[in-house]
Amino acid sequence: MRKQSSTMRPNPTLANTAEYAMVGRAQEVGMEKARYLEETYTVRFYEVDTQRRVTVPTICNYLQEMADNHAFILGFAVDQVLPKGLTWVLSRLHLRMKTYPCWRETLRIATWPSEVRKLFAFRDYKLLNAQKEEIGHATSDWLLLDLNTMKPILIPDSIQQNRATEHGRVFVAPTIKLPELDRVEHEKIFQVRQSDLDINQHVNNVSYIEWALETAPEEVRQTHQLTELQVVFRAAGQYGDEVVSQSRLLEEGPHKAYLHRLQRKGDGKKMTDVKSIWAPTGITT
Repeated sequence: MRKQSSTMRPNPTLANTAEYAMVGRAQEVGMEKARYLEETYTVRFYEVDTQRRVTVPTICNYLQEMADNHAFILGFAVDQVLPKGLTWVLSRLHLRMKTYPCWRETLRIATWPSEVRKLFAFRDYKLLNAQKEEIGHATSDWLLLDLNTMKPILIPDSIQQNRATEHGRVFVAPTIKLPELDRVEHEKIFQVRQSDLDINQHVNNVSYIEWALETAPEEVRQTHQLTELQVVFRAAGQYGDEVVSQSRLLEEGPHKAYLHRLQRKGDGKKMTDVKSIWAPTGITT
């Protein structure tokens, strides 16, 4: 984190907080540069799998954290729009990884607001290793929700003007369309815990991803690594819900693709669709 400029005038409501430091960084570099953010993460012991690689849910947590950090710098984070009766919800996520950093290694992530299409605000990411080599990229699609109607609204001009279009899009065709799960080969049931909830009192997006990946067969998880993840979030879960996670093999071969569906047990409401693609360990895409 950059040192704060000595010319900054402290805001007493933000002083001595991480938020104040982020505002300071934005003022220091200027809003033009602030439309592009980079942060570095060191992979911790509790963020790795049995192969000592950082887990995909951990990476998704990093992406979610960066999205909010950057939105705060730009003035439209969740806690900044809540007083206006609005909130952000993640609609889609697309992640592609070549390799994964391991325990104690560093991961540098760059992010920028890349595009706006009517109701959708797009945010892209690049993931770099300690040698500054790109090892992955991702895109996320966000909706701005009116809390009174619980319906999305058009993205305001004040947010659209923060697009960093000069950095482009990381996927040529970023819109995700997934087929229906026509049969079930694997199934597990999860109950929503307090620790699964976010500040909207809904299930955190990463919990859905964890539950979906749990239905990938153990032999695949031990011999393959996940190289691509496509997620479509459809409905919010709440505390106490039982969530049924189902999957089937979609494509067989050296690379295996699985189609996943999460639905609420009580009423059968579909909550999330996921496609996961796995490559044999040691093979990069």
